[in-house]
Amino acid sequence: MPTHITDPQLPQAITKAELMARVLAENGLGHVGLALDLESP
Repeated sequence: MPTHITDPQLPQAITKAELMARVLAENGLGHVGLALDLESP
């Protein structure tokens, strides 16, 4: 997995941590499993 994930809505690349934060903020704690998967090696 690349270090940075590009978002078509943003001019700059975002980190996995930032993406995780956005997912949690938008969808609530129901997606914490997905967030943890993103942080897995």
